[in-house]
Amino acid sequence: MVSEKGRGYFWGLPSALIKRTQNYLQLPPIHSTFMSEIMGLLSEGKFFKRQLDFFRTFNRMGLKGMREFLSSLSTDLYELTMAQVYVREGLLQKAVFEVYLRELPKNRGYVVYAGLGPVIEFIENFGFSEEEISYLESLKIFKPSFLDYLLKIKFEGKIYSLKEGTIATHTIPLFAVEAPLPVAQILESSLLNILTFETLIATKASRIRSVAPSKLLVDFGLRRVHGLEAGWHVARASFIGGFDGTSNLFAGKELSIPVYGTMAHSYILAFGDEKEAFKKYAEEYENIVFLVDTFDVKKGIENAIDVAREIKKYGKSLKGIRIDSGELLSETKLARRILDRSGFKDVKIMVSGSLDE
Repeated sequence: MVSEKGRGYFWGLPSALIKRTQNYLQLPPIHSTFMSEIMGLLSEGKFFKRQLDFFRTFNRMGLKGMREFLSSLSTDLYELTMAQVYVREGLLQKAVFEVYLRELPKNRGYVVYAGLGPVIEFIENFGFSEEEISYLESLKIFKPSFLDYLLKIKFEGKIYSLKEGTIATHTIPLFAVEAPLPVAQILESSLLNILTFETLIATKASRIRSVAPSKLLVDFGLRRVHGLEAGWHVARASFIGGFDGTSNLFAGKELSIPVYGTMAHSYILAFGDEKEAFKKYAEEYENIVFLVDTFDVKKGIENAIDVAREIKKYGKSLKGIRIDSGELLSETKLARRILDRSGFKDVKIMVSGSLDE
């Protein structure tokens, strides 16, 4: 794993390329025994033993936990401790839980409501399996009568909601669930998680759209958001908030959102020669967009123009360039000047990285 100018990481590069990258960036050598050395250091002291044992256990878990994030156990413990008392005391009457905004942050006059679709899916699958009941039993908190209640539980109630994409303020509820008190209580944390996160992302996307009404806006957050599940929610919510597409293929498949993507810095470094990398990419694809900031933005733009002139002979054209680092405003102005005076006024300029409204 090699740090590239502090912008990110390269993963799984060939050893020859790693060596060449080290020379270019003046990085220390990477040892193939790095991981075993770290594991050895961790295991030497008592202080680290617990962390090491946990790491080994966690590694065996694989992705099982991620695949089962829709489990009804995706809630806070206190939701169940409260529900147990409700059941014991016979407090099973219908209750209404509302989701609303207490207040809006300064300089924020609205939110774009999102998350209803995933909430409906979660509610439709609400219930506890025998395996989940066994786990709850192992906590030695819950009585057999309550565990029997959970084993048979399902959602029987109503939900009330704004339409997704609605512009809302703190004056009205966004969402409400009407169900027996224990059921509504247990659902609280899970539903809040989904609704607040997607509403946050949709609102941010709409604010960006408001200052770029006619620009192509694409979610490229999968590598930065906190978990693959979150990447799916971000792609969904940003599309609701006004974005045109996503780089996330899973979200594209599942949600029919247009997908976008071209090349990364690792692709350029794999060839070692920027112009050669551009040529090979142009040979393979029709939608040609070059990433021009791997080494030097100005030189990258010039290389892109050189290749654009070559491929024009074969009936292909450069559609755009992308800049992913540096002072984006000045670099895009520079790029526009160079492209225009070189006869490429139709070539689009894409920017990415740390962009907000």
